[in-house]
Amino acid sequence: MTSLPNDPGHRGTLAIFSPPWSWCSRCHRAYLTGAARTITFDSDVRHPGLLAITLCAYLDCAGPARRIEWPWTIYRGWHPDAPLVPEYGRIYDV
Repeated sequence: MTSLPNDPGHRGTLAIFSPPWSWCSRCHRAYLTGAARTITFDSDVRHPGLLAITLCAYLDCAGPARRIEWPWTIYRGWHPDAPLVPEYGRIYDV
């Protein structure tokens, strides 16, 4: 399992004070909202401006965040049995 610098490393006991989470529909894991990776590319003939792409927070997932990132509250709406605070790195099926 890949560990990221913002890995919380623990689950709080007061879920209402937990930071917001997002769920990746490509790798099916949850991560802290805002932890998605941004990769920038230099401009070239076809792309005159600075180009940036935002990917899932997990290094082994290349899912583009704009298309695959769902708020954890939406995921819980689909799966009411899902925990209030997800476990970092755990796969949550669809």
